[in-house]
This record gives sequence, C-alpha cells and structure tokens, in this order.
Amino acid sequence: MACRLCQISAYCDRSRTLDARARFGTNRIELRFGEEHLSPTVKEIGAMTVRDESPLKIANDPEFRPDLAFTPLTEAMVERLRTYGKEESYPTDSPLFTHGDRGVDMFVILQGEVDVSLPPSVAGCKTIWKHRRFAVAGELNLLTTQACLVDGKTVGDTTVLRISRQELQRLMREEGDIANLITSAVIWRRIGILGEETAGVTLIGHSNDAATRELQRFLVRNSYPHRVAEPSSMERATSEVDAGLSRFPTVVLSDGRSWHKPTISGLADELGITELPDPGRIYDVAIVGAGPSGLAAAVYAASEGLCTIVIEGVAPGGQAGTSSKIENYLGFPTGVSGLRLASRAQLQALKFGVSFAISRETVRSEEIDGIHQLTLAGGIPVRARSVVVASGAQYRTLSVENYRRYENCGIYYAATAMESVFCRDKEVVVVGGGNSAGQAALFLSGIAKHVHHLVRTHSLAKTMSQYLISRIEKSPNITLHTRSEIVALDGDLSLDQVKWVHHGTGVITAAPVSNVFVMIGAEPNSGWLFGSVTLDKKGFILTGGSVGFENTPYATSMRGMFAVGDVRAQSVKRVASAVGEGSVVISDVHRYLADHRNSLAAERNSALAALRSANAAAAHDTPDRVEGRQ
Repeated sequence: MACRLCQISAYCDRSRTLDARARFGTNRIELRFGEEHLSPTVKEIGAMTVRDESPLKIANDPEFRPDLAFTPLTEAMVERLRTYGKEESYPTDSPLFTHGDRGVDMFVILQGEVDVSLPPSVAGCKTIWKHRRFAVAGELNLLTTQACLVDGKTVGDTTVLRISRQELQRLMREEGDIANLITSAVIWRRIGILGEETAGVTLIGHSNDAATRELQRFLVRNSYPHRVAEPSSMERATSEVDAGLSRFPTVVLSDGRSWHKPTISGLADELGITELPDPGRIYDVAIVGAGPSGLAAAVYAASEGLCTIVIEGVAPGGQAGTSSKIENYLGFPTGVSGLRLASRAQLQALKFGVSFAISRETVRSEEIDGIHQLTLAGGIPVRARSVVVASGAQYRTLSVENYRRYENCGIYYAATAMESVFCRDKEVVVVGGGNSAGQAALFLSGIAKHVHHLVRTHSLAKTMSQYLISRIEKSPNITLHTRSEIVALDGDLSLDQVKWVHHGTGVITAAPVSNVFVMIGAEPNSGWLFGSVTLDKKGFILTGGSVGFENTPYATSMRGMFAVGDVRAQSVKRVASAVGEGSVVISDVHRYLADHRNSLAAERNSALAALRSANAAAAHDTPDRVEGRQ
C-alpha cells in the first residue's frame, strides 16, 4: 500500500471536486476545490484566537485508518522476531518510552497491555491508543532519531519482546513483510497524532508576520503537530507596552512554557526535530541536501548496504517540496505535490536505515587522509569516506525597492496549501516563465479571485511545457502578461499593492495584490564549497571530463566528492532528472569505495567492511585453488 504520511499535503494534489471535512472537538475545516472554497474556522481558546488553517489539520480527515495504524503481527511473524530481541516483563505503570526520548526501542506486546498517551499539558493527560497482544508499540520516531511525541506505559503485568534500535534496523532490511507492516503502522499513527487537538505546540503570531509564517512552514514540512493562533487583544496591548517590542511569534510548548521569537534551529532542538550525526562514526557516504536528487541517492545507497547520512538545513524536499503539483512525473497520472513526493522518498530512506541530520546547514568541507570532514552550523562535525553534493539552489529575487521587507508577508517562493490560505478570493501575481510558475498559476487559479501571470519574454513557448501553456491559456481565472515586470511594491505592515510595467507600451498597471509568487529560477547553494571544488562563473559545480577527479559525469575536482541535481553545472533542471542523477551516482560511489577500500577506515557491518572481508577471503582461497590444479 502506498505510504500515507503524504496525506499531509495530499489535498493539494486533487484536481477535481473535493469536499473534505475534518472535525477535532469544536474545530472544523472545509475544503471544496471544485467550488473554489476554502474556509478555516476560527474559535476562541482562552486568550487566543485559533485559526485552524494548518494543512496538518486538513490532512487528518475522516479517512484515518485505525485498522492500518494498529494492524497486529501474526503469531508466525512474532516467532521470526524473537531472533532480533529478548523477552522482558514489567509490572503495571512501568514506562516503556517517554515524550522527548530518542532512539526508542521497539516493543512487541506478548501479554498484557500498553497505554499510549500525549504528554501532560494544561489540558491534562489524554490516552490516545491501547496496545494489546502482538501489537507493535511506537510511532514514526521508530524510524528516526527524532524525539518521541508520546508516552507509553504498561497496564497490569506485561510481557514484551524488546528489540533494540540496532536490531530493528537489521530487521527492516531482512524481513520485508514485517518491515512494510511496521512502516505503514507508524505512518498512520503519526497522522493520528497530527489530528489530536492537544498534541504538539501552539504557534501564536500575526497572520501577516513573516517570522510566524516561516516557523509555521518549518513545522508543516517536518510533520510536527501544531496549531496556529492570533494574539488576543490583551496580548497585543501587552506586547506593545513592553518597550515597544513585539513578543511574537510565540511558541507555547506542551508543558505550558512559552518561547518568544524562537529561531528555527533552536525550536528544532527544543522539539526534538533536530537529528544530529554521530560524531564518532565515519559514514560510507554523506549526502548534502534532501531534495529529489539527495533523497534518491540516499534510498539507493542505503538499500545497497552503504552507511548513509543525509544533511538538510530545513526539511526534506528541496525546491521540489514547495511545488503544488507536478503532473509530468512518471507514475503519477493525476500529478503529485512536491511535498508528497518528498515524504514518500524520505520514508523509503528511513526504512532502509538512512540517518538524517535536520536543521543544520553545511558550512565547510575539507578532505584529510581520504576522509571528508564536513562542518555543520554550530561547529558540528560529520566524517565520511565519500560525499554526494545535492544541495540544490536558492531562489532568485526581484530587483525592486522594499522587496526584502515583504518576504514571507506578501512575497513567496512556493505555492502550496499553506500559502493558498492567504489567497482566497484575492488577486495574486505569479512571476516566472518556467514549469514551477505555471503549476503555481494553475493551482492558485482554483482558490484566488484572479491570477496575474507576469513574464518578461514574448511567450512561454521556450520555457514551459506545452500542457501547462494550454491550460493557462484556457483558464478564465488567469491573465498572462507578457513583456511585463514588477516595478513597485507597497503596503504598511504587509503587501497590499503591486505595480508592473509593460515594456512594449510603457503602461504601468496597479492592482490590489497582497500575495506575489516569485519563481524566476535559482542560484546554486555552493557557497560552502568555494575554494574546495571547481565552480563555473555562476557558482554551479563543474564535474566530469578534465575537471573531475575521475572520468565519470558526477565526479568533482575533489577526490571522493560527487555532485548531482540542480547544483551541478551540466544538469537538466527537472525533478525526474534530479532523481535519475541521484540514483545513478551511487554506482560511482560504490566503485570509488571499492577502489579505495584498503586505504580507508571501515565501520563495522558497513558495505566497505564487507568488501574488504570478501577481498581477504578471495586472496586466502587462491593458493588452494592453484595447488589443486597442479
């Protein structure tokens, strides 16, 4: 069965009429795409006004499948699992795992019962699941090193089969049917947690505030349960009095503590989203970037036995993760959102044991005695025998006065479900002539009052796929403005007017626009490699030929370092191409590790150690075979 964590963004994949409702206590979300309707419900909770507009809430609709979330193992499966763990007995009220724990072991209930509850909060303690005989206890954090979101304790005398995290990873590689059942179950359980009204944190901030939207986007893309709330009139007044400084955005944690203006990395650390690398381990391959190419490389590397880590500064998906719908990707006849595609790829990687280092950027790279030393923000070291650079690109911006002032409070680089909430019944502007811009215009045309699509060229023919051009031309809600460019942005607290000029006539048009989507290409994320590898004039990494350390298409000028995807100079800037490059480069990594297997240190149980053992065995057997022939 297809992975369903991607339900977090699935509703923005549906191109036909959809009426999806979700109820959580007194909250209600209603979506009708065919009727161009999106109406979040607002309600008062204490001193907060809650806007249930988060895609997390929308995703967790009545389609939630408890039968898949809590499918028990068969007796035969449990017998097979006994070789991976050991029986343990616990008296009643014994904690098996606690909110905030990392690296939690897996528990299979053999006798007794385990209650799973949300951590104590101002709303009290709530039991959400009961695990009985042959159930697997745990949720999505079983596949990651992120902090646990729930508590688990025994009810009565309970006997379990305890499987350590290391043995769990071996199990996931060797027992395919059980691995699939566990993966499906923990995904559905996370979906259930996302729908719990008291789970996670509350983000309090103004809807037009850039910092608030940035934090919300981080929580959404990392599948962390949260609610969004507007400050009450009392809080706003108090904030204004406090030396004229705003306290918002504020994050209210599950234990009632409030954190004013948190940073992304700080919030990630506090919530347990951060996954930091093991400083004592030397990985077979470190992949920098979790876009399509990086995730593809991770899946193929780990599935072939390489000890793999993926380093990502914000959340998996890259630029593709911000795309509302990709319709020309093989295998998805009705299209797929970038976030959904990234979620599926990440889950595949987790299933094969890939480690993820989330919320830390790579800032420096050097090679010492054949080992690559990567330094992450905060001075965190990562050591690997090989590196795949898949760091992608960052968005280009417009040269317009006040541009930076309106970023994330009127100017966006992604048209996803989160941004669409602010566009209902309003005029919007999309800037750009590529496929991403076309997909955004079509997606927004079903929600916004009208879409103004601006391009500097005479037509879209040279830069956009024909199927998108045809749909844009036929849409009554999209006006294509060729040879046009934004010249002014205006607004007090947030953007409320946009002016653009037609270069053919010189006519300037002003429109009451509060949301502009800029999709005009990107610059490579290669600054951290300056001086380490050869770059072209635009900063893209040169590979292969006379530049590469070996004669392969993806080899950089540094030994053991490869580059794939948008950051590579000769790459085709398409999702399918990025996935292909990420998949193919692993064969080059294998060859490189094999050629250097006797000069590099090998981790126990790694692919490199296996290669070395096989080589030693072959060498040992040779004299006997020769002697036998004599």
